[in-house]
Amino acid sequence: MSTVWTGNVQTDWVDYNGHMNDAAYAKVFSLSLDALMDHIGLDAAGRAELAYTIFTLEAHLKYVSEVHESQTLQVVIKLLDADSKRMHLWFEMKDGEGNTVATSEQMVMGMDESIGRPASIPNNGS
Repeated sequence: MSTVWTGNVQTDWVDYNGHMNDAAYAKVFSLSLDALMDHIGLDAAGRAELAYTIFTLEAHLKYVSEVHESQTLQVVIKLLDADSKRMHLWFEMKDGEGNTVATSEQMVMGMDESIGRPASIPNNGS
């Protein structure tokens, strides 16, 4: 597993219960997918040059424990399976002590933006 995202729980992510809102967990996992895309050459410049992006087809979130404002989080990712167009990913959100606080299993698909259709993931040497 590789760390793809590190950050802190933002004030606007905390709800009236005093812990991170359920939608904010999804936001962190979305930011983590963006970080993975950057890592494989699909940052803003790569997406523009290749007219290619990745869409999330399905996501399953599991909330394991509460996190609070300013708490440090990191997200690690594991590739479970892949074919030319899709990746099956496992994300684990961890607190500063390394405890898993949430997980997300996702199926994502590569999209050729020039035709608006699924297409093979470009090989950028990653």
